[in-house]
Amino acid sequence: NVTLTKWFQIGKYPVTQRQWQAVMGNNPSHFFSCGLDCPVEQVSWNDSQEFIKKLKTQVSGAGFRLPSDAKWEFAARAGTSGDFYGDLDEIAWYVGNGGGTTHPVGKKKPNAFGLYDMIGQV
Repeated sequence: NVTLTKWFQIGKYPVTQRQWQAVMGNNPSHFFSCGLDCPVEQVSWNDSQEFIKKLKTQVSGAGFRLPSDAKWEFAARAGTSGDFYGDLDEIAWYVGNGGGTTHPVGKKKPNAFGLYDMIGQV
């Protein structure tokens, strides 16, 4: 059990290749042929920190950062206690239905908080 003591915001979708390219000027994704609305992948924690640093210079007053494990889990579970917040095929791209590639974000059902692609995808 985790208790969060402070309010936080989290993105509705994973960071897309389009967003990454706009901020960083490159696209490191292996699955670039999926399109710019697909999640960016092949980035390290250090790459993510650089993205956040640059993003902060472009959006005045924003407090961007990666969520802690507890915050991410809270957001992903959206009030549920099981492994998944719904039928896996309806909520996630994974080895059983993904065809070995990523897919544009937001095409599966969101969780109860309205967040997409919190399970699977990358």
